[in-house]
Amino acid sequence: MVDIVFRTAEVGTPARAGVVELAARVAGIGIDLAFLDDLRSQLRPETSALLVLSSDPDLDQVRPVIERGLARGDVILKHARLPDDALDVLQRAVHDLQAR
Repeated sequence: MVDIVFRTAEVGTPARAGVVELAARVAGIGIDLAFLDDLRSQLRPETSALLVLSSDPDLDQVRPVIERGLARGDVILKHARLPDDALDVLQRAVHDLQAR
């Protein structure tokens, strides 16, 4: 997914073409164009990202780690609640777009 979000567009296509197409392919699962555009705008060279896709996170374990990073100011939390079939939809979309 990150590869598609940051892929350089082919000559003659809009810079966001891959992002727009990915958003269209996963429409309705909770990851939309605004989410992907925000992801794209937040990440810069010399930064890191950890993307976690989880169906049942243990919030008692996750919350303290996120809260420490938020308190330091070096963590941005993006959250999307995804339906049960989201993984299949996302995998198909990413596979199809990477094959190009």
